[in-house]
Amino acid sequence: MKNGFQRAREEEERMGRTVQSCPFRMKYHIMPPVGWLNDPNGLCRFRGEFHAYFQYSPLSVHGGGGYWGHCVSRDLLHWDYRDPVLTTDIPEDRSGVYSGSALIEEDSMYLFYTGNVKLPGEYDYIDEGRVSTQLMVESADGQKMSEKIKVLGMEDYPQDITQHVRDPKVWKEDGSYYMVLGARARAWNREGKRRDKGGVLIYRSEDKRHWELYR
Repeated sequence: MKNGFQRAREEEERMGRTVQSCPFRMKYHIMPPVGWLNDPNGLCRFRGEFHAYFQYSPLSVHGGGGYWGHCVSRDLLHWDYRDPVLTTDIPEDRSGVYSGSALIEEDSMYLFYTGNVKLPGEYDYIDEGRVSTQLMVESADGQKMSEKIKVLGMEDYPQDITQHVRDPKVWKEDGSYYMVLGARARAWNREGKRRDKGGVLIYRSEDKRHWELYR
């Protein structure tokens, strides 16, 4: 059975020449060889190169968070495309490897991202049917990734937060690690009608693996 990376490579080979000949392709901006491009993720400088990851769907131009694409540069002008580094290959991210960030520490890169799961059935995918998990991988070169580690799950979010929790941004400050997550909180207006609000969750950790709600 083909894995996600094999399917991506085959589609890039199949459609690559057709897409490369398109007169509308960008000359000074990052574009993947085929398919759909979305959020930039994990922008960083590591081992003398700039790394730009991004939401990528080589299998469909209609979108989806199936991959993290990857480009590198030494001058922020000329970019080389590399193979995707993440795809949907564990139960916690089977519906999408959503956006996140990179943390550089000593000789390692740590990528944090949201694994999305949409359960089959009649759900609103706001209060029911969605599972949002925060995951971490480690890399020594920015391309080959370690096994995925779950660092936060639905059980770790406040009770007033819906199932929309995503896009971790992580940094280190005064010896501790901090993670910011975008979230959707349940709220009602004066007439009692549902009017949810956007919010931010902040978590703190001492080791990047075990996190507690900070505020």
